[in-house]
Amino acid sequence: MPSVGLSLNKSTSLAVGASKIGGLPSLPPNFEWPVSEYGDEPLGYVLQLNFAELQAARPTPELPTRGVLQLFCSLDESDLSSAEPSHALVFHADPSKLVDGELPEGIDTDEATLEQRSITFGSGDAGRMLGDPPELRGDLEGAFDEEEEVLLLELDA
Repeated sequence: MPSVGLSLNKSTSLAVGASKIGGLPSLPPNFEWPVSEYGDEPLGYVLQLNFAELQAARPTPELPTRGVLQLFCSLDESDLSSAEPSHALVFHADPSKLVDGELPEGIDTDEATLEQRSITFGSGDAGRMLGDPPELRGDLEGAFDEEEEVLLLELDA
């Protein structure tokens, strides 16, 4: 599967459902915020990917033509260092039903939000979607099974 480059740009305002890292998610009304499997702590919002934007940059028949995929993960540093930190992937098939979201009660805005950056697909060196699996070293070596898993997103930190 060919990879798709992406770039990240600081952005204060984006359309509802736009691809981005950080900020606040676009959510449907009455959304049930994902919580940690270790308790009732809300997971932190990380990013959302709009498949229509991806398909416009590089048509990819293996992926949906529309919809928004969101990643939420643990805010607990000790959980992040575990072999399987708490996380949730949420897919919204109909982006027209999304609105600007808010953080749930119990999350500290300063600790729980990343600086918002728009994601633009096509070219760029901030990361990539799809393509060959990443080269993992150290503790992560062997963590990716090429026969059962597909690289969705890789970001340079």
